[in-house]
Amino acid sequence: MKKAVFLTFVALANLLPAIASSQISYNPVSMGLGGGGTSYITDYEALFTNPANLHLREKNYKLQVTIGESGAYFDTPLRINDGRERIRLFGETLQTPATGSNIFSGDERQQLLNRYYNNNRDLRQMQSGSVINWLGIKWFGDEKSYAFAVRTRQSSRYSVGRGFYDLQPVEADGFETINRSLTHRYQTLHEVSFGYSESFSFLSGLIPRISKFIIGVAPKVVIAGPGYSTRLTDIYSRDESSAPWSREASYEFESSGLFSRYAERLTTGGHPIQDIGPITKLNDLASPTGVGAAIDLGVTYLFTFGDDLSLIRRGEEPTEKSLRLSISITDLGMLHVFEDPFRAEGNNLESDDADPGQLTEQYYSGALLQDFSFLDDVGNRNHPLRSIVSADRESYQSLLPTSLQTGLLFQVNRIKMMGDFRLGLTDNAFHSTKLTTYIGTEIRPLAFLPLRAGTRLATDLPGYYSFGAGIETKYFDINAAVQFRSTSAGPTLEPVAASAVAVKFYIP
Repeated sequence: MKKAVFLTFVALANLLPAIASSQISYNPVSMGLGGGGTSYITDYEALFTNPANLHLREKNYKLQVTIGESGAYFDTPLRINDGRERIRLFGETLQTPATGSNIFSGDERQQLLNRYYNNNRDLRQMQSGSVINWLGIKWFGDEKSYAFAVRTRQSSRYSVGRGFYDLQPVEADGFETINRSLTHRYQTLHEVSFGYSESFSFLSGLIPRISKFIIGVAPKVVIAGPGYSTRLTDIYSRDESSAPWSREASYEFESSGLFSRYAERLTTGGHPIQDIGPITKLNDLASPTGVGAAIDLGVTYLFTFGDDLSLIRRGEEPTEKSLRLSISITDLGMLHVFEDPFRAEGNNLESDDADPGQLTEQYYSGALLQDFSFLDDVGNRNHPLRSIVSADRESYQSLLPTSLQTGLLFQVNRIKMMGDFRLGLTDNAFHSTKLTTYIGTEIRPLAFLPLRAGTRLATDLPGYYSFGAGIETKYFDINAAVQFRSTSAGPTLEPVAASAVAVKFYIP
């Protein structure tokens, strides 16, 4: 596992100068279009985005096989333009941070404040993640289409309050507030999915055009690697600058596998890194800690126009003039966590005449268990796990990262325009519960040469814009995409994501 992950990241480094975000799909085609794909994706990856699209045909083939499709995303507190340096730092976030790392120097504190906490923001979110699609197969039957896929995905999502870096209050609704909250969630999931799609003839032909109503179902088995969730809420507020501060604080922690051993050590007064040792092996992050099941469901309504007769000539020609309307719900299921489960709660605090404390000298980069040292360092206070009021070591159940997607795709010959909306139904390591919009377009100056561009609009994540290209022939496809950071000041050339694919083969 460790060697395979390492080789995947090396391949990404050689193909593009960066390394993929909270997106509907890490598919390089989808990433090039801004990250959506509910209506667009029709290959085996539709299992994980919208299984109904398995029944759609972009080219004439009976069987599709893909090995080693991958993508990664890594946002950073401070600006990094060098892609190889970004990959190196991404690897460091999969370890516990070394003592004395991530310390501010020069004007870096102000750079971070300008980068993330502009426009009176008091809490900002950042994320990193990766996906490896080990194997994907799709084949067309006479009446139904089928697919099988195996993938591993991991994600780390964290939110940090402005109050750790700046004690200047933020004014809102007549109150001054200092937000020193911190949330960090990390999870690895291994998935085996098998699904099918077929046309539902009863609802096809709802409009006076050639059309199809397609449904898709994809059940899957999910094996979880070690994960954890730390949630500190710590808000200081007052109604005028001369008034004393009032504080409201609470803390919750949940973990499995090796993370539980680190957390338990901290609760007993020890130093988890010195006493247990740092996390340095990627295979430790892949060790099973739980098992579950889920289902992905999708519906697509497709109608063609003009001289496109592909829907009544299935197997003879691809669809080229059409409008697709899609909706899907993904990761609808639950995990049973049984390996070293650990859940704890701290005291809920409400106090007057509180002291907001001191500024931290380190910035939060999202490294694994960085909060253990980060929260101990702030104002000479102890980490909340050192003073928990209750702890539970019984196995527990947790929801998978369920989300709802809708999408639209308009196609006229070599031009495609698409838009997607995604709403997370659970708050987890992979996405929040806020609405995200993806917009993209594809133009083919030559039939085999797709050029793609897109963007993402989200209230809780930094923006980006993306570009993708590929070579698509009758027997194989090669696609890649890269994303660049955008800011309130405009686009930048700071790469934040990329996706590449091993050759995708087609058998007519």
